[in-house]
Amino acid sequence: MYIVVPHYIITEELKELATQALKSLKAFTKVYIVSVDDGSPMDTTFLDEYSDYVVRLKKNSGFGPACNAGFRHIINKHGDRAAFIGCANNDIEVFYDWADSLLEPYGKFDDVGVTGLVSDKNRDVAKYRKGRKITSGGLLDSYMQSGGLWLMSRRSFDTVWDYKLGRLFDEQFEIGGEEDVDLFVRIRQQGFRLVMSDKSCFWHKEGATRWNEDIEGFRDKNKAIEEKNYDKYAKKWGYDIRARGLNFSEEVLEP
Repeated sequence: MYIVVPHYIITEELKELATQALKSLKAFTKVYIVSVDDGSPMDTTFLDEYSDYVVRLKKNSGFGPACNAGFRHIINKHGDRAAFIGCANNDIEVFYDWADSLLEPYGKFDDVGVTGLVSDKNRDVAKYRKGRKITSGGLLDSYMQSGGLWLMSRRSFDTVWDYKLGRLFDEQFEIGGEEDVDLFVRIRQQGFRLVMSDKSCFWHKEGATRWNEDIEGFRDKNKAIEEKNYDKYAKKWGYDIRARGLNFSEEVLEP
């Protein structure tokens, strides 16, 4: 299992969150972690201790391009061994059975392209929550997983990976926002199922970097970019997320 984790470290809090995220990902399973330093202004040598490989970009390019850099490393250096490729935000914490819960649907259904887990902003709830449902769910009429942590089969990855440009995410969506929705729509168009599981839960602060309020004007700048991303998504797909919203599907695939 290969996981890309992008980082833009701009505060001590983000450094602490990223450290915890990486430590938890490595604690319970054999996973190869590619951290991508997205032009952080702070020292990020701590990433080397908790990652198998670190890609360092010279300037901040945003979530999508940073992830794409990590995916390129996996494909170029580990392509033959990477049966599952995923992505995790750096403001999460995972617990004991997270990896098994992501992998389980692939052994039960033939058309699974992406798996995801539910998240909770309360760490204690996330740590001890263990449900039973697997759903053909996500957001936008089953088009999207929880963007904070997801896993793709190599088969579905290859259908949407642009080998010419070396991209999974569409880089027109600046900084971060709607690139994940766009990706999962494309996966669905290729005939793959998106599966959500509540058999495990992960803690997610959500938006710790993008909505950071410790740096003056940072949140407002990113809010303006998000509105532009909504417009770009609507132009590309004819679907305005702001008008219809994001709604989870609850079609249960198994008891």
